[in-house]
Amino acid sequence: MRMSSSLLARQPSRPIESRRARQLDPRGFLDYVTEVLPRAGTNGKLALLVLDLRRGDRLEALMAAPEAEVRFERVLDALERLLRTGDRYAPVSREEIWVALPGVGDASVAVLAAIRCLHEVRLPDIDGEPDLQLRPCAGIASFPEHGEDARQLVRVADAACKAAALTEEGYCVATQREAAALPDDPHLAERVREAVRANALEVHYQPQIDIVTGRCTAAEALVRWPSDDAKPVPPFLIAQGAERSEINQAFTLFILNTALRHRMGLRRAGIELRMSVNFSARLLDDEELPDLVAQSLEAWSVPAEQLTVELTESSVVKDVSRSVRVLERVRQLGVRLAMDDFGTGYASLAQFKRLPFDEIKIDKLFVQNMLQTRGDDQIVRAMLDLAHNFGQRVVAEGVEDLPTLERLRELGCDLAQGYHISKALPEAHFRAWWLARHGHGAE
Repeated sequence: MRMSSSLLARQPSRPIESRRARQLDPRGFLDYVTEVLPRAGTNGKLALLVLDLRRGDRLEALMAAPEAEVRFERVLDALERLLRTGDRYAPVSREEIWVALPGVGDASVAVLAAIRCLHEVRLPDIDGEPDLQLRPCAGIASFPEHGEDARQLVRVADAACKAAALTEEGYCVATQREAAALPDDPHLAERVREAVRANALEVHYQPQIDIVTGRCTAAEALVRWPSDDAKPVPPFLIAQGAERSEINQAFTLFILNTALRHRMGLRRAGIELRMSVNFSARLLDDEELPDLVAQSLEAWSVPAEQLTVELTESSVVKDVSRSVRVLERVRQLGVRLAMDDFGTGYASLAQFKRLPFDEIKIDKLFVQNMLQTRGDDQIVRAMLDLAHNFGQRVVAEGVEDLPTLERLRELGCDLAQGYHISKALPEAHFRAWWLARHGHGAE
């Protein structure tokens, strides 16, 4: 991108009275976003950031009120200098600021914008003031991918911001899970608990194909909650409801045992493949986890090497030492380990080399735009090289068209998963899909 039109180019100093041309109150901000959405740049896109300054309350506690006010004003001045003419921001509180970036349609550019904003609001210490730095984080949502109106975009970006607070870098792009989020349901955990007890949940399977042969060699188990409601509960909220309650372990074991049971049935039909099951970060605190996995494998007579346990990168890097200890015990069973959403959790190379993963899954954030964005293509190539140099297999998520699949084949990716291949299917439909693709009986 040329410097003359670069995103968030630093603006020349302006008289103090003109510095707040881009600042709006929260209601005005929502009105502005609503107004620009129909014409959000030539590509019809818009990125919305929620910045959580964090430690703002400590600043006020340690500083006299006027000094804290001056520090917050400097934060706003920094944003004002950074933003482009059509950008807008709204201080919602001393802790939170909303930022709208019309015309920003590429996720990698939105990430760059977030990084610039985070850098600018980490103001240096000033003589005579307490030695205290802000530790801001940012959540990123995009129109139309993550929301259709201003309020939904703010809500989704806020959810991503909460996730960003758990990462070292402090920024996070919303996923379809946040985009599908419903208003908080205080009874969600209880509803999920009852659904598990009533056996009302289903497990569907999304195929993973070998990119070279085209053969489906694995499938990811994904929970679904069948409903006649026009807006069924999104899968991530089901998992969130379970994680908030004491049934988190039972919820995961339900998915694991269902997947292994179906794996046994598929094998009888001549279908040989690995099952991938997602585990939540909280399970890494459970010292019994390896024993529970071993018991499930034995109960369904499934060889350990035919199970892959997936954990998100961000969940693992929060406590690498603990994660390595538990995961090594799971791996000793013969189970494969996969790092999910690779590239969004920001593990350092020092951490990465310690983590006992056999496989990484490149997040669809990078895969979906790799043909349109040179940067994403280079990132995917770099991830593939990194993983292969560590002897790991690579799964690309979010493969939605044939050209992307062919590009991944050129780059040497191992497995692919996405709507171009198939959406997640109920067990019976998955069985029919596999047999139609490969014929009856394993080769």
